[in-house]
Amino acid sequence: MTRRSSLLLAPLLCLLGSCVVTRNVQDPTVTVHTAGGTELGVSTEHGVVFLGSTATSGEVDMTVWYGDGPSIEASIIEPIGDGLYLAQGEIYLPQVDIAFLRPGPDDNVYARGRRGRDAWEIDLYPTEDPRIDGLAFRSASPLPRDESQVGAGVFWVDPDTDRPMLIGLVSGRVRFQDGTEYITAVGCEGLWRLVAIRREASEESRAVYREDIL
Repeated sequence: MTRRSSLLLAPLLCLLGSCVVTRNVQDPTVTVHTAGGTELGVSTEHGVVFLGSTATSGEVDMTVWYGDGPSIEASIIEPIGDGLYLAQGEIYLPQVDIAFLRPGPDDNVYARGRRGRDAWEIDLYPTEDPRIDGLAFRSASPLPRDESQVGAGVFWVDPDTDRPMLIGLVSGRVRFQDGTEYITAVGCEGLWRLVAIRREASEESRAVYREDIL
């Protein structure tokens, strides 16, 4: 079964009995609109993560895609370090889980982005090059050259569950003088900050102040 067919089958599983709504029914790709332009982000349980290529602070509008169409959510840009930024929605957004790993040459990996109502996907082939800091991929299909597609999600398909999981965000394309060209992405070395910053926020929210113990 391919990753695309697994997404189509997900809604049918609910017809077989009681179930929990899967995070893969809707697209976790989010279009991020800032004062500087448009880029892509991906919705996770920790919030919408993006690269801040158009803005690193201020207000942001996010176009989120549900099964019945788009919805616009307003938020504030929150820097979390390592060139990553976060925005929170006020309602539950379509989400994808994160896998903190570096994919190998035999792994099923793809990038997914969106231009308005049209989503695109290209297969990626992980490679290692000491000149690249982060994830590097080759692809038989061209990466869209539209700058608004920066931040497209890189997904690894779990071979045991056929479920896609976020492992990075497309940062661009690099070409060396020897003609070698790669698609690059920010990977687990940055995404771990999502978990760390949410854990810190959770610990702060549990603090209780009482007059009788001050």
